[in-house]
Amino acid sequence: MTGKLSEHALRNMLERLAKQLGFKPTVQVLKITVAALMTTDWIVPRIEVPEGTDCVVIPGLCKGSMRLLEEKAGVPVERGPEDCRRLDEWFGQKRQDLDGYGRYDIEVIAEINHANRFSQTNLLAEATRLRLLGADVIDVGCTPGESWAGIGAAVSMLVEEGIRVSVDSFEPGEVVAATRAGASLVLSVNSRNVEAAGDWGCEVVVVPDEPSTLKNFDETIERLDSLAVPYRLDPVLEPIGFGFSASLGRYLEIRKRYPESEIMMGIGNLTELTDVDSAGLNTLLLGFCQETCI
Repeated sequence: MTGKLSEHALRNMLERLAKQLGFKPTVQVLKITVAALMTTDWIVPRIEVPEGTDCVVIPGLCKGSMRLLEEKAGVPVERGPEDCRRLDEWFGQKRQDLDGYGRYDIEVIAEINHANRFSQTNLLAEATRLRLLGADVIDVGCTPGESWAGIGAAVSMLVEEGIRVSVDSFEPGEVVAATRAGASLVLSVNSRNVEAAGDWGCEVVVVPDEPSTLKNFDETIERLDSLAVPYRLDPVLEPIGFGFSASLGRYLEIRKRYPESEIMMGIGNLTELTDVDSAGLNTLLLGFCQETCI
């Protein structure tokens, strides 16, 4: 017995186990979303036991006495594992890794803030560390108001080590030097610098002139299309208390308007400005991104 949310996963597990162990399972899906919220008293009037059933298995987190349930079922009733992914062990089998469980196709960009303040040795060490942690692209973050004469050499060094590099700057000289040195992505482009993007020879991230209104967002995209510049879209995530919920809505809106386009979400705006452990926030935002193909 199970609820609606876990039906699909449970059926898949039982199909495999039934072949291995030679039993014939039937699954009753009760009208409840979360199986763990069932109680035995709630199940009693709803249970339907097919003829020939030897045993009834209820969710492991289901609370209450089994006596009335067994009287109604007419066969032994047992609590299963608390998580259906533990059914292998519950049946005395070796636990198997679930095919595809935890799989994702999100590309992770890790930013090194104020990269101009690192020595080349330390910059390479930090980029290597971030790659080992799962980053696909290392973003070289420049410092507003400071011109970095050595950005070309720094990017060239990282690229020679096989690292994919993006550059985060609105300063034209820094962007030109970085892209000539091998940076493959520029953060960011809006209506103010879109004309220069055609000279960089790489992909860019499109941001609106004004995030809350998406001002000039579509116009910038149209111009990049005319220049044949590849891009990914970023409506900009806002911190909590400064339009966070509305900004999430804009990502959904942009996904509907541009269903085939690549989208990027810079989650640092939220994690860096929220005084809690980052792991939970990152997980939540990554889930949002995975579901919306960001």
